[in-house]
Amino acid sequence: MTSEYGARWNKLHAGIDIANREANVPVVAITDGNVIRSYYSSSYGNVVFITHNIDGQIFTTVSAHLEENTVRDGDSVTKGQTIGYMGNTGRSFGKHLHFEIHKGSWNLSKSNSVDPRIYIEF
Repeated sequence: MTSEYGARWNKLHAGIDIANREANVPVVAITDGNVIRSYYSSSYGNVVFITHNIDGQIFTTVSAHLEENTVRDGDSVTKGQTIGYMGNTGRSFGKHLHFEIHKGSWNLSKSNSVDPRIYIEF
């Protein structure tokens, strides 16, 4: 873990950062869902947005700075499925995964973001 959720550089860091220097580190879906966006962003780099329905509540996960995306818009994914590989693309300062969870849909202000550590364990 290289950066936690919360205030960073006088603004919200809406996710967590996880680094690993090994080659070809897979990034996996945290649970079943549907890929709503898989593309290259100038800030996020290679990024995958997945929507999940968990007990009737919609969540959106964001996996950013990937070296490569292995899923495309509209793909269905299952828990544990590789969606890409950890990388250093976009506005990034080294190889890592930037991971966000949003309760509901993602929005530019990231007002729906929640601390991912509430939902996932390491």
